[in-house]
Amino acid sequence: MPSNLVEPEFGEINIFREPISESSQCRIALTIAMEPQGKFAEGWRTGLALDASASMKRAYGRKVEARVDPHLLTDYIKQGRLKSYMEDGEPIRKIEREAFAEICDRGYAVNFTENILQPLVQDFTKYLAENLDTTGKTTLIYWGCGKGEEIQVLGEFDALGCQQLLISGPATFELGKTTKLLPAIAYFINKHNLTQQGIYIFLTDGRIDDLEQVKIFTKELALEIAVGKRNFLKLVLIGIGNDVDRYQLQELDDLDSGLDIDIWDYKIASEMTNLAQIFAEVVNENQIIAEQASIYDDAGNCVKFFNGLPAKLEFTMRHDSQWFELDILGKRIRQSVVTTDTNLTAPLPKKKLFDFEINALNAEQNQHILDVQDQQVEDVSSNKWKFWAGILVGAAFVGTLVAFAILMQRSDSFKQQNQPVNKASKIR
Repeated sequence: MPSNLVEPEFGEINIFREPISESSQCRIALTIAMEPQGKFAEGWRTGLALDASASMKRAYGRKVEARVDPHLLTDYIKQGRLKSYMEDGEPIRKIEREAFAEICDRGYAVNFTENILQPLVQDFTKYLAENLDTTGKTTLIYWGCGKGEEIQVLGEFDALGCQQLLISGPATFELGKTTKLLPAIAYFINKHNLTQQGIYIFLTDGRIDDLEQVKIFTKELALEIAVGKRNFLKLVLIGIGNDVDRYQLQELDDLDSGLDIDIWDYKIASEMTNLAQIFAEVVNENQIIAEQASIYDDAGNCVKFFNGLPAKLEFTMRHDSQWFELDILGKRIRQSVVTTDTNLTAPLPKKKLFDFEINALNAEQNQHILDVQDQQVEDVSSNKWKFWAGILVGAAFVGTLVAFAILMQRSDSFKQQNQPVNKASKIR
């Protein structure tokens, strides 16, 4: 169930509805929202990874927004002063300084986007360092830099030091042309490979280009944890921004490793009611949090009684139940279980350039093709002229040789005709 529809007292709620029939039921599996307690709270190492791909430029407050007359921008494109193209699934526009100054001079409103990552990073880093990490510090990195697979390590920060951080993107790399998640995962698990348990948070807009490789690696991790070659770890994706690609995040969250090991979880930052929700799937199911509790359906029927309420629980009720209530020592918490089509996760439509940009680029490309064709025509005409010129020159040369030969022949004939006749010898 989407986290924004989950009551603050609960961590994660999964709803399983059987095909509708007279005996069909609705099964609910949920966790209680709480931080790790007792021994389960010991030995943690933590990390926070920031997506630094080009599609995150807006979130870093580095994108300029302006509403400008499309005709003016079309002229800039034709003049070569504005370049529009796609990178990392995001429309990218680069404009010359002089053209940008002209836009400002014409009175168009120009603004930088808000840096929504700065406060989030400070809050998450402080929370992890102060409440969970055994060293009191959290490792912070940028991922998806450069070609998409590079990372930049910012260091380890405590609850105080993180408040001085300036989060505006990597300094040693450009924003990534693609988004590769696997190198960031590998960095954390290799750095903390001897850690008793770890939780690593990845802030992203959900566009992941190596999703299939991440799935394969996740299954390998789950197997290593199951056989005792690796200690427990949890990976949590946090969707950032207004157009998060939930579909890919959901794919990882629902990944079936074939084992009773659940590596991934995801949340949407704007839907989180408290930071403790990152532990929605990190619960000790054997931990008892209340002596007694009861579950009631929307008809007031007690569907389950707990003599010792665990942090992770399951129950069933009527398939058409609209909500349930958890009663703990007289305090009732009501949770809706109604889902609609708007709650369903679907892939985001791909972004694209504006129509006027596409038309301008097509016109420019077509003009280039025409220029090439015209050049080819000129080259063909030029070659034909050179051919016939060569023929004419050759013919003239041959004609000259023939004329010269005729003249030589005539000259020889003339010499023969004018040669003096020898006098006869005297007869003695």
